[in-house]
Amino acid sequence: MRTAVVATLLALAGAAGAQAEECNRFAVEVATNPAPYQYPRGLEKAYALLAGIPSRADTVLIGDSLMANWPADMARRQFRSEHVWNFAVGGSVTQNTLWQLERMKPNGLNPERAIVLVGTNNLTRDDMPACAIAAGIKAVVTVAHAKWPGARIDIMGIPPRGADFRFRDAARFAVNAEIRTWAKDSSYLHYFEVDASEITCGQYDGPVEVAAAGGHRLPTCANYADDFGHFKRAGYDVIFSAMAEVDH
Repeated sequence: MRTAVVATLLALAGAAGAQAEECNRFAVEVATNPAPYQYPRGLEKAYALLAGIPSRADTVLIGDSLMANWPADMARRQFRSEHVWNFAVGGSVTQNTLWQLERMKPNGLNPERAIVLVGTNNLTRDDMPACAIAAGIKAVVTVAHAKWPGARIDIMGIPPRGADFRFRDAARFAVNAEIRTWAKDSSYLHYFEVDASEITCGQYDGPVEVAAAGGHRLPTCANYADDFGHFKRAGYDVIFSAMAEVDH
């Protein structure tokens, strides 16, 4: 399987090269070249996940902390299965997730569905253009499909983040638009986004309401954690509802 994964990544590198005229080729190389986590906690978590691959998983969650923090009890209820495997690691960028997928040893795991949300941490770098982030997301999805060709893959667009919920919005829109277009004609890819107004409790289209605590600005939206980037439990209900809409 590793040989197949490497071949897939080489093919993606070729596509990235063709894209380089329009996108910084160094940024594309960073986002699509598998790389280990550069902080101990993330690397430790990744190795623990790789050492504990279950024999069965009906649904696999792939990506960064937005996936890693999905409450296990909610995931079991929402996906109607006791076999939901969370393969996500907080802080992951696309190249880290690729590294994780590349190191998975075959064990007969055959999920029906994989949910992918990655790229928001790539977005935090101003020198990472939207086209390179999109290339990284495509690489993650392509390798996941190579691992589990029979699985449906749901790709979630990068959601709003930041103290005004508009951090690098132009780049975020561009990434999501490219992935949406790429996935639309696929038989196994299902792209979805959360409604920006709904996930931000109606504050995306108007002034952001904050509460003051110890001199810090805290969101009043019940879907977001205090860092304006991660989600509380209510946020995962909004995400799952958006995902369910693509089934209809």
